Formats: sequence, C-alpha cells, structure tokens
Amino acid sequence: MGVALFLANLSFSQVEVGFKLGYTNSGRTNTEDSEFASSKRISGLHLGIVGQFQLTPKMAIALEIDLQQKGESQEISITSLGGQQTYDTKYTINYLEVPLLFRYTVGSETRIYLNAGPFVGYALGGKIKGESTVNGQTILADGNIKYGVAPDNYTGNDFYDNDTYNRLEVGIYLGGGILKELGVGSLILDARFGIGLTDTNDPDEIYPNGKPEGYISNRFNDIIISVGYLFPLGG
Repeated sequence: MGVALFLANLSFSQVEVGFKLGYTNSGRTNTEDSEFASSKRISGLHLGIVGQFQLTPKMAIALEIDLQQKGESQEISITSLGGQQTYDTKYTINYLEVPLLFRYTVGSETRIYLNAGPFVGYALGGKIKGESTVNGQTILADGNIKYGVAPDNYTGNDFYDNDTYNRLEVGIYLGGGILKELGVGSLILDARFGIGLTDTNDPDEIYPNGKPEGYISNRFNDIIISVGYLFPLGG
C-alpha cells in the first residue's frame, strides 16, 4: 500500500531534468603521513545528468548519473646506503556513479535544500603519472590504469591492477544547495561530501590467507561543488 501511494505521488510530481558540471577534491581515509611518505588530495572533474522529482512542496528525490574523478598524490623519499630515492606518483580514476538523494527544500523562486542518500559507483579506468629518481637517475611514467592481469612480459607504461582493486564502490552523500528560477528553468548550485563505505582494495586477492591484524581499508572521501541547470517537464 505504501509503495502504491509513493508511485502515485511520483507520477503526479513536478519533474525537472538537467545537467551539471563541477569540481571535485578527493583523497583516501586511511592515509597517514610519515617522515618517509606523504599523501595529498587531488582535484578532478565532476559532471552529470540530473533528474529531480518534487513529491511535495518540501520533499524531493534526485536521481543522477555522474562521471566522477577520484584519486590521490603520493610522495616517497628514502635514504639508504645506495643514496637518495624519491618517488612522486599521482593517479586519477574515473568512476561512473548513480546517486539517489532525498531532498528537503524550502522556498519558491529561490529554493534552498539539504539532501542525503546513497550512491553506487564503478571504476572505468584512469591515468597514472609520476617520476622516480634513484641514484640521480630520473625515470618518468605516464600511462593508463587498466583492470585485470597484465599481458605476459608486459613492459609498457600502463598500470594493471592484477585483480587486486575493487572496482565497485558504495557510499553516502551529504550536502545541500540552491535552486534559483532563471529563464525557463532553474539554476542549481550544489555542494556535497561523499563518504565511501567500501574498500578500494580487494583484500581477498591481496591476502589470500586472511587480512593481517590491524588492517585498515582504503576508502575514498570527496568534496564536490557543481553548477547546473534544470528544465521543468511537468507539474
């Protein structure tokens, strides 16, 4: 009965569809700097398609299909008897995400909203760039991130994860924004924080005999700011 009422309400709701483009800043939750290594968050691109269903004057649901870039930058410096060794690597992974957000809105011509909800993401691939210096000799790396096992005797610049990376990500978004009537539709400004709940590593592949004591999962967290435009389809 509750499902039927929900679907009936949805069928008569005000529907808006549109697009958005923005900036993302991402990093991992278990990163700890030391005297030998440090990690930094990276900036990336965020874009997507948005569908918003206004169920009541104050309640709405937003369903999105987004392309989201995530990653990290790492610097490692080691001094040994063989001399100084430094490694500087940046990787960016492109995720296809589907968030489902529940929104509480107030206002009319200018609507302010808070929203929260789950998302599911899938890693499509990415880029890795870096350089390593050992005994004064520097080697540059610039290749693609690919999933699966590398071909036999592969010597190229692409990075293969060898099935140790968990491409599926599940998480939660929290945030809010503003919808301002402009022209035939509404301008939307959105800010949110993403909390990854799943390990980006596949510990069963990395540790076939069981995870070591004190193992900490690798999870992304993201700050996203975007601007877009919504067109009304009905009311």
